[in-house]
Parts: sequence; C-alpha cells; structure tokens
Amino acid sequence: MMIASDFKPNKLLATNRSNGQHNEIKTRMIQAQRSNALHLSQMNLNQVLPEVFSMANLTRLDLSFNNIVKLSAQIGELTNL
Repeated sequence: MMIASDFKPNKLLATNRSNGQHNEIKTRMIQAQRSNALHLSQMNLNQVLPEVFSMANLTRLDLSFNNIVKLSAQIGELTNL
C-alpha cells in the first residue's frame, strides 16, 4: 500500500494535535513502506490509525507508550507481525 502524499492522520486519533506530530506519523508510515517496520511509540495515540491495517507487509509494529486501551480485531489482518 502506498501512503498518499496528502495523507494526514485523523486528528481525533491523537491527543496531541500538533502539525509536527502529524508530519512525524506520516514520515514514519512512509518509512515503514520500505522497512516493513512501523514505530509509533510515544505518539499519544488513542487507537491504531485505520491506515495501519492496510499495511499488510509490516513485520514489526511498535505502539508502546501510547494511550491505546483496546486493539481492533483488524490487527489480526497483519499476518506478518
């Protein structure tokens, strides 16, 4: 899956709504397309961004130190983790 150049994470998903954080998330998701490892630790996320579930080639997903209480059942679609 390619991340669209105009991709902006849903502002409701992050408690820190700064543009800098959204740019960082976008950068990390683009990097993950090459590395198959997505590191979203310490991004103040309340839930996993929906776009993550379509990144089928991910072999590593780091969501540590966020505010995520429950994972969506869609996490099971990431079978390479």
